[in-house]
Amino acid sequence: MSGIILLLFLVLTSVLCITLCFFGYRHIRLLFTCMGVLFGGYYAYSLLLQYAHLSQTTAIIVAVIIGIILGSLSYFIYNFGIFLTGAIFGICVAIMLMTLFGIPISSTLPTVIIIVLAVCAGFLTLAYRRVCIILSTAFTGAVGLVLYGGYTIMNFSWILSGGTLAALGGKVSAFYISYRTTLIVAMAAFLLSGLIVQFVTGKKGRRK
Repeated sequence: MSGIILLLFLVLTSVLCITLCFFGYRHIRLLFTCMGVLFGGYYAYSLLLQYAHLSQTTAIIVAVIIGIILGSLSYFIYNFGIFLTGAIFGICVAIMLMTLFGIPISSTLPTVIIIVLAVCAGFLTLAYRRVCIILSTAFTGAVGLVLYGGYTIMNFSWILSGGTLAALGGKVSAFYISYRTTLIVAMAAFLLSGLIVQFVTGKKGRRK
């Protein structure tokens, strides 16, 4: 059952990341609602397991509730959604940099640094909306697609044989370290493509 839940999460995340990368600005309101549910719920789940010492089932239930709340806030409170979009961008950048330099993200100080960068990126996105929204959605989509989509394709058997959400973070980090150069090139290619598509199509207007 845990493998099915993990596979569903990875498929939904990959689809969301494709849409974020290429159409983030035009469909931002719907997309940051989905981001609030998926990413907000996942990071809440990770923090609950690490600091609240809850069982996996309880952590999933609480994380789903938190994700739904964040998704609802993102939809009905527009500025919160924009802030959340930038914050997730900040989290992605912080985790990538720490992984790149071999800094463990499970201790308290790196967690604080991630939160600070997330908040700063969120406020920066509020201040410079169009450019920051396009940059953050293209970047977040490219990174998420390459990491989670790539990991799903290359580790499908582990996922179905009993992979868990709790182990996903460590597995993806190890996947990134093992194939760093190839993944960075792929991320850069998707990022550049996403930026071009969004800046061109973004001139035609944005759908709320």
